[in-house]
Amino acid sequence: MYLLPYYSFKIETSQTPESAFSSLESKVDHKKIQKITWSTNAEFHGEVSTTEFKIMKSIRGRNAYLPLITGNFIPSELGTIIYIEMGLAPFTVIIMCIWLGITGMMAIIGLFDFFQDSTVGYGPFLHSTYFFLAGIIFTLGSFWFEAIKQKSRLIEIFDGVES
Repeated sequence: MYLLPYYSFKIETSQTPESAFSSLESKVDHKKIQKITWSTNAEFHGEVSTTEFKIMKSIRGRNAYLPLITGNFIPSELGTIIYIEMGLAPFTVIIMCIWLGITGMMAIIGLFDFFQDSTVGYGPFLHSTYFFLAGIIFTLGSFWFEAIKQKSRLIEIFDGVES
């Protein structure tokens, strides 16, 4: 079971790789991925080249759980296959690993304390477990909510189908 979200899929389109590149590039503002975007007309920000891209959705403010979208344009007989991977930004992965590591360790320590001295009660174990589960649920929920929207938007931009 994966505690940190990751999603990969491919889109097949009848567009040529150059046309698929142009379709995406017209929607991307070439700014640094982790930069706070206050106002932009572009739908995404990041980097796009003729063979690959690395983008995030442009929003007002900041959302650490937005999917970091990377992809490759691969020519095929019928057009282009675009391999796409979505995951959390590296900084978010580091923070969530620290969060889950600390709360998971505290839950284990709380459980051992309960078995060694039952007068302690199971409060420390439950509190740590709640924080561990909250971290997982919040991360997965926030990521998948956006990932599903971004997937359909990318399929629409490339005028393709998921395969």
